[in-house]
Amino acid sequence: MGNRLYSFSPATERARAPYKMRNTIMGGVLLLFAGSVYTYSIMAMKQDDFSDVATPPPSTKASAGKQ
Repeated sequence: MGNRLYSFSPATERARAPYKMRNTIMGGVLLLFAGSVYTYSIMAMKQDDFSDVATPPPSTKASAGKQ
């Protein structure tokens, strides 16, 4: 048993070798894109002050019902 069950055969490693660099580059590009979208979204939300959103005053009935 041992490690042989969890490793690739030499033929599988040879078949995957041409795609290794391409897959690594594509993974990096996708990670960079996702990180850029996340950073842009966070920065865009920091600029908004939400002053145009009306918020209702706190209700005393809601807190009285929990007692």
